Amino acid sequence: MAEIYKVQIEDENGNIHYPHTTADIVFMADGKNAEQTIEDVNGKKHTHSNKTVIDKITQALLDNWTSAYTHISDAVKHITATERTNWNDANSKKHTHANKSIIDKLTQAMLDKLAGIAAGAEVNVQSDWSTTDTASDAYIKNKPTSMPASDVSAWAKAASKPSYGWTEITGKPSTFAPSTHNHAASQVTQDATHRFSTDTEKAKWNEIDEVKQSLEKYASITVAGELLNLPGGGDIAVTGEILTIPLRI
Repeated sequence: MAEIYKVQIEDENGNIHYPHTTADIVFMADGKNAEQTIEDVNGKKHTHSNKTVIDKITQALLDNWTSAYTHISDAVKHITATERTNWNDANSKKHTHANKSIIDKLTQAMLDKLAGIAAGAEVNVQSDWSTTDTASDAYIKNKPTSMPASDVSAWAKAASKPSYGWTEITGKPSTFAPSTHNHAASQVTQDATHRFSTDTEKAKWNEIDEVKQSLEKYASITVAGELLNLPGGGDIAVTGEILTIPLRI
């Protein structure tokens, strides 16, 4: 701002005189003269009932109010007192679990099942009739000291059961439908037309059959002196009571 100087005039007697002017010839920076400016200011003058409060307002205070208003108007950043309390409480209670992988597998169904197990229950307890120790898990409570008489016959409870003949069996069918089955050779009764033969007997019969087939190749046999002529060639030599027969198959 330019420095303001006061103009004064000193006369020959040393008296100081101050020059005066009128408002209508003094012009302001906006082009209005001083008289017009004063009239404008006078027309806008007013009073405030809360002037003492307004006088305390500063630009810094206005800037702070603007910042606070921007903050509380932000739905994302703004939190309530209850939310802050809850967050602080959660932060103070945060912790970790060494068995987190196991805890994560728990379900409400599993917890309900565990809650349904009676206190002191044990798994796979094997009861034993002979156990007399009442503190043992295998002890059977309230068992009778003796068993009632049984209506089952003694022979039915015996280790070895009696045998029965065919005629003693009741309710058996009168006939049996045939079915495919096998019998051992020892179960077959042989007769004159139904007999078993051995492998040795079969071999001898086969040899005889081969000789028979060889002889049947010749249509006839003629005798010339002591020789039997065979139509197919060859001779039957007679030596005493022995015949030597050449066979051709």
